[in-house]
Amino acid sequence: MSFGLIPAAYSELPGWAEDDPSDLLGSMRRCLAHGREVKPYRTGALGLRPELLAEIFEQAVEIDPQGPAEMRTFIETRFQPFRIRPASGDSGFVTAYYEPIVDVSEHRDHEFQYPFYRRPSDLVDLDETNRPLDLDPSYAFGQRRPDGMICAYLDRGEIDRGGLAGRGLEIAWARSRVDVFLLMSRALRGCAIRTALSAASLMPPRLDIPSPESAGG
Repeated sequence: MSFGLIPAAYSELPGWAEDDPSDLLGSMRRCLAHGREVKPYRTGALGLRPELLAEIFEQAVEIDPQGPAEMRTFIETRFQPFRIRPASGDSGFVTAYYEPIVDVSEHRDHEFQYPFYRRPSDLVDLDETNRPLDLDPSYAFGQRRPDGMICAYLDRGEIDRGGLAGRGLEIAWARSRVDVFLLMSRALRGCAIRTALSAASLMPPRLDIPSPESAGG
């Protein structure tokens, strides 16, 4: 869809003056750590370079806002809101992410039967340098076989049918496949467990378990 970005003022955002965006600090700090320690972010379709965000995320590590007003000022002085306007003049459609929370057990029993998996060691990132010609460009991940060749990884159905069973990859157990599909769980020991999907709705989730301090426990 072709669209334009129209600069807007924060005063035009309904509810912003009463909002408390303090929770963004934790997300910014995690994003900074992920980009440095796990995998660098890539420039997206809008051309926003990751290093520009990293500068702000670094500042987020240092600040300790004393209330919502100070946090709003931090955001307002570093980010510019835009109104998205489709070139056609029709109504637009914008998607967003959310993070559901479900209960899990660290051990399988009669109630918790459906596993969350850690990232398998044979799961590899794909790019233009290593993607097999017979794999669609939309595949961001593949499987490195023992002979070194790369192929498509198990799909969601194969994983649900036990494709990863017996490899010691289980981290936690959910009550239903629906809970696993939602990709966010809460550990019985009281800290939040954040999950990240390893490929477009096909790969097993990876669970990153924060320390009790970062989880608020």
